[in-house]
Amino acid sequence: MWPNFPVLYEINTWVWLVELSRQAGEKITLANVPDGELDRLASYGFDGVWLMGVWQRSPDGWQVALEHPGLQGEYRKALPDFARQDVVGSPYSVFDYEVDAALGGDEGLRVFRQRLQERGILLMLDFVPNHLAIDHRWRAE
Repeated sequence: MWPNFPVLYEINTWVWLVELSRQAGEKITLANVPDGELDRLASYGFDGVWLMGVWQRSPDGWQVALEHPGLQGEYRKALPDFARQDVVGSPYSVFDYEVDAALGGDEGLRVFRQRLQERGILLMLDFVPNHLAIDHRWRAE
């Protein structure tokens, strides 16, 4: 149960998992976050973890982000070794409210939540219905 005034730790999920994957030398998803990382989060004493950006991202939004000339310059400023695979799209260009398969899918999230609960940590996710992808089905319905 959530306390009246919870203290949360927000994680940019995609960036976090990419960094954990680099450190581990293998693909890390929500299902296989190392125990040491979860223990580190627990040591901070937060009531909950807020995973930002877990939902399926828009293919059309990704294409726009990849091809936009102004963004290309910004990418290269931030990442001198910029490559196409660095563009993952906006976490707020939601294509569907299912956990992105690249992050471990719905099952990965279920496992992650269970492992957090074992450490006394609650889980919070976004639901931002006014941030939809240009190709989200709700726009056509």
